[in-house]
Amino acid sequence: MVGKAVAMSSVIPIMPMQATTYQRLRNAIRADIITGVYGPAEHLKMATLVERYGTSPAPIREALGQLEGEGWIEILPNRGARVRSIERDFIRELFEIRLSLEPPLAGYSAAVARPSDIDALRAIHVDYAKAIGARDVAAISSTNGAFHARILRIRPNRSALVLLEQHDAFVGATRRRFGFPDHRLQDMIPEHEAIIAACAANDEALTRRLMRSHIQRSIDELIERLPR
Repeated sequence: MVGKAVAMSSVIPIMPMQATTYQRLRNAIRADIITGVYGPAEHLKMATLVERYGTSPAPIREALGQLEGEGWIEILPNRGARVRSIERDFIRELFEIRLSLEPPLAGYSAAVARPSDIDALRAIHVDYAKAIGARDVAAISSTNGAFHARILRIRPNRSALVLLEQHDAFVGATRRRFGFPDHRLQDMIPEHEAIIAACAANDEALTRRLMRSHIQRSIDELIERLPR
């Protein structure tokens, strides 16, 4: 399990209760789950949450309810909230949804990509390659997410992007726990470079095929290392 990155006694102030307070609190708790402050299957004690986020129990309960709806936590009868254990079947389901959505969306984007879009992808790829060279799992995950998001924003489908961004957060949290094997790291840079080249050529069909293969390889590599 990922170690505690921030002392549990640290207070993250939440602004006075407004329409957006629940959202900010939800985002803060979600970010702490993603970065490993709260590990898989860890119980979220109300007293600890009140101290950490500097607010009362009422908005915390609302935020936890929202996080349960998103799939980040489980609320157990008479036992409070617990961070969800990220298991093989759950991540496989997320990847299968991604596999059905992202390749065609990437193809649509490639068909209309402009030189400025390609320059942006190449700039992200430079940081991505540096992260891989440093074996920095958090940086690899964040730059990989930025690369995929930048492609999909060329010709955005906003409803699909909301869903994929939520899934990215789950997969990113899993990557921080399990990392990348060396053989996968060696393949990821040329895979991204091929996708950039296909986008630069406005080749919709090739971009679809490359993106599908790229995602499938990630599925095959990660799934086998997750608990059942």
